[in-house]
Amino acid sequence: MTPPLAGGQPPVLFGVDLPRDDDLCVGGEVEVAGWALGTGSAVASVEVRVDGETRCRLTTGEVRPDVALVVALPGAATSGWRGRVALPAEGGGEVALVARLADGSEHPLATRRVLRVEGTSGVRLEPPVDGAVPRGLLGLRLWSAQPVREVRASVDGDVVATRRVAGEPPPWALEVDLEGIAGDRARLRVVGVGTAGELTPPLVDATLPLRPLAPEEGWLGGLDVCCVMEGGVLLVRGWLCSRTAEVARVEISANGLPLGRARLGAPRPDVADRLALADAPVAGFEVMALLPEGAGDEVTLVVAAVNRRGERWTITRRLSVAPAPLSPVPGAAPGAAGGG
Repeated sequence: MTPPLAGGQPPVLFGVDLPRDDDLCVGGEVEVAGWALGTGSAVASVEVRVDGETRCRLTTGEVRPDVALVVALPGAATSGWRGRVALPAEGGGEVALVARLADGSEHPLATRRVLRVEGTSGVRLEPPVDGAVPRGLLGLRLWSAQPVREVRASVDGDVVATRRVAGEPPPWALEVDLEGIAGDRARLRVVGVGTAGELTPPLVDATLPLRPLAPEEGWLGGLDVCCVMEGGVLLVRGWLCSRTAEVARVEISANGLPLGRARLGAPRPDVADRLALADAPVAGFEVMALLPEGAGDEVTLVVAAVNRRGERWTITRRLSVAPAPLSPVPGAAPGAAGGG
């Protein structure tokens, strides 16, 4: 059982799953989802505002067993909320999420900039690339106004990736492996397969300049929860993906002292929706460890990941040892954490 939260907790504990910052909206509506839990007064609703105008009010009640695992407060298991909101026709908008409590108070949760894409088809690289494309796993986000049951990618004429998308709203994630390309350029072509088996006009048909993949570019990750609870118990939850090889282990240390390895393989459908990487659906990790005595008022936490090629990446955080409320790292989202 997770230890109870310490005193001095904020009015609202929360996490925002959707939308992500700089997310794409295809079809005029964007999905919003997350969880919110009042620590004193209950959450009455979550307001969704687009460019300052309230568009809808959502109530909690969606089942969130993942929240209940780490937040020891009544109602955690049903603290989720979800809905859809229309965006302006021109360009998109700024989506703000605000929790309104039963006592009448309002508490901002997050603000996300969402881009509305128009036209019959399109593609965006994930993450966006300016100039030459790193020679590794290339993530694509695709959309098409024409009904398709499958998207198919080829590199220099050879089909390298396919994905069934029938019934899924765009944009769709697709992963293309560029590591084995011998030259310094590659022709990427992506088409859709229609409901009758016909091929659509290309969603993308471009020649990409290639460059070597820098070690730090091979990793993506973030920390969702990172705090010290009562009794000196450290809890760290997050996600990690490697573009070049499967993640082999994640090690945690505080002030240079090893605390152990994290449990890998936790389901992360939110990461899988954003990143077209093979290990994204199970990219989550979690560790609970007892801080050593005499750690002081602050500790330097290092989360070190190693993949099967021996490549290493770290995330560093400074933490207060004073017991803190259990809530997501401010601003944490897939791709937000940096390595060091």
